[in-house]
Amino acid sequence: GPTPVMASLVSADAFPDHVSLQWFAQELSSAVIFRATREGDWTEIARAAPDGTGMISYVDYAVTPGGRYGYRLANAATSDGAYYGETWVDVPLASEFALKGLRPNPTTHGFMIGFSLAESAPARLEVLDVGGRSVFAREVGTLGPGSHLIDLAERRIVPPGIYLVRLVQGVRALTARGVVIR
Repeated sequence: GPTPVMASLVSADAFPDHVSLQWFAQELSSAVIFRATREGDWTEIARAAPDGTGMISYVDYAVTPGGRYGYRLANAATSDGAYYGETWVDVPLASEFALKGLRPNPTTHGFMIGFSLAESAPARLEVLDVGGRSVFAREVGTLGPGSHLIDLAERRIVPPGIYLVRLVQGVRALTARGVVIR
């Protein structure tokens, strides 16, 4: 069965001028958000509380195009040194159309899909099994230009197998493969 956690990353979207993050943290009454760069230490950048649905959202406008930033949460009510929902994000120099595929790949449990869009035109992200059946599909053009990360495991349990991830925008299409093992 599922293992309870204090907080888990739901999405991380990077744009040339900002990074948008969202965690599910229903177990935290308030959280400290930390950030690090490749060269630096972790520093506190904000404090936040979950909304009525248990989500913590944060937008970081203090980023540099081409930079790499790490983000994580800590429980503001304790000083136990535990951190949750850590992720590293590459801020694009400019937006491009790219499919980074499943992360991690292969995986034994949940996975995320990384991709970027060059424009806000309609786009579709799909996960297909090897028989061509759709496992997941979502319109993603409304996310806008920039890098995006979608946590598929948060939405459903994906059985073991080989999967194809397809990103389509206009006449352009990209495909990547991924494996879920148990």
